[in-house]
Parts: sequence; structure tokens; C-alpha cells
Amino acid sequence: MIPADPDVNREVQAWEAKVAAVVDMPIGRSTKLVDRDAGRMLMQQVLIDRFKADAAFIEPRQRARRVIPEGGLLAAPHLEHVAVPGSGGHA
Repeated sequence: MIPADPDVNREVQAWEAKVAAVVDMPIGRSTKLVDRDAGRMLMQQVLIDRFKADAAFIEPRQRARRVIPEGGLLAAPHLEHVAVPGSGGHA
């Protein structure tokens, strides 16, 4: 394993300190574990319901979501594909 660069590590820690109040916020509760396949099916149904569509399809190989654990859910694990302004990253 390559050790983290101290300058990068400081930047990451500073950023995490700034956003912790938002990303560590509870956003819901899951009453059961939802695996990837069940999550994909759930997301497809949400799209159908929200957009009054006849059908929805999410490619099984796409990483729409990770496994959703049973219990309390925080915002942070669900932000992995969100672009951070000024980071050069993309969703």
C-alpha cells in the first residue's frame, strides 16, 4: 500500500471537517438489507412511479447503488458519485 501524501491528507481532513455536518446527517432508516439486485428493482419502480413511466430499466452492470444496510442511513455513503465543485471530479 502506498502511504497517503501528507499534503493531500491535510486537504482531505479539512474538507471532511467542513462537510461532516451535512454528510453525516441521518437521511432515513432501512428496515431490511437491500442487495444490489433488489436495489436496482426498487430504483426502477421509483422511476416508474415518479415519472409516470410505463417502464424503467437500469443496466445491471451499472453501479446505481451499493448494498443498502439494515438500520440507520447517513448521507455520506450515498454521495460517492456526486461531483464536488472545484475538485475536477464528475458524477
